[in-house]
Amino acid sequence: MKRICNDGKLKEFFADGLAHTAGELRHHFDLSIPVAYRELKRINAVPALNKSGHYMLPGFRRIDSNGLFRISGLVFSSKGTLPQTLNFLVEKSPAGMTVVELEKIVKTNAKVQLLNLVKSGELTRQKTGGEYHYFSSSKERAMLQQREYEKLSENSKKKLSMEKVQSVPFSLVVQILIVFIKNPEFSPKSIALSLSRRGMDMTTEKVKAVFEKYDLAKKNS
Repeated sequence: MKRICNDGKLKEFFADGLAHTAGELRHHFDLSIPVAYRELKRINAVPALNKSGHYMLPGFRRIDSNGLFRISGLVFSSKGTLPQTLNFLVEKSPAGMTVVELEKIVKTNAKVQLLNLVKSGELTRQKTGGEYHYFSSSKERAMLQQREYEKLSENSKKKLSMEKVQSVPFSLVVQILIVFIKNPEFSPKSIALSLSRRGMDMTTEKVKAVFEKYDLAKKNS
């Protein structure tokens, strides 16, 4: 590509550590807008992920572990555009990522770009718990990510269950265990109904938490 501007001058233009637009480049170097965009592309300036038209050169700000750097609320990626960044983030994730997790990082809506990445075969996705979870396009890598995700999900459920059982008074835990011992075929819902009819503050979720803590679900099966 033909060089219109001196590389040193271009880098000096971005040395203030601020984001700049093609319009600013145009006025500073007396260029046309098409040429300004060409020069930005030539020097590998990266666009802001969350606001179109703003550019920055990598190297003037510290880059975090996700390859991102931020300037005045604008998010830039050393990986390039938003689709390229989303692809990088999902690929490097040990357990894949959800839309919510990705949008929290890039600070902008990413649903359309993620759908396009799936359609182009650059990513895969799976619906779990009412939301899409994105994984690598590599079958081997995606399988490892899915296994890790399942492991994390199980640990999260156990942690949540432990938190719930801690909120159940010990006296109610005893009552749940008594009903279970007398009626081992009862489901958590049946036990909750039985105790609720006796005027106790009991829900199926509380009973499930106690079942989880004492492995009653295995004994019940």
